[in-house]
Amino acid sequence: MNKLIVLNGIQGSGKTTLGEFIAKKHNFKFIKIDTFYEKVPRVDNQVEWFEDIEYRENVYDAFEKAITDSLKESGVIIEATGVDKRFAGLVENLKKHNVRMIKFLLKIDEDLAFERVTDRNKTDHPIKVTEDDLKYVVSKIDELDTSGYTIIDANQAAEDIYRDVLNYF
Repeated sequence: MNKLIVLNGIQGSGKTTLGEFIAKKHNFKFIKIDTFYEKVPRVDNQVEWFEDIEYRENVYDAFEKAITDSLKESGVIIEATGVDKRFAGLVENLKKHNVRMIKFLLKIDEDLAFERVTDRNKTDHPIKVTEDDLKYVVSKIDELDTSGYTIIDANQAAEDIYRDVLNYF
């Protein structure tokens, strides 16, 4: 039975850093939903991407297919800022694939998250998010049904976050 690790949290909480580290250390496949937002063609360019419902469904369908295909071969880590019902539904749907699912919600102070996002924007992998965007996501993450999630304090160094997560393997 392969493991499926779900990393959820706001931008700047350390999902990518943690996911890449675990994937490398444990030979897991790391799949980020953001990759699919870049690959899947838009359906309606007249509206903002988050209002393009068909596009978002296509993204989630591609994301789920990549996850289920990868689970046939190895453990998988998925990362998303999953603040909507569609992400919750996807995670619920993945339970039927005979996996050991471990869900983490990385909680971080909003100011530290924005500092990390600002620092990351100076790298080759910028996060296109404004302070207002981050505040919106923070408000939504606080509404998230966290039942089944292990809450991880992401206000610490990446090595310490990994050590906390490792306790649940």
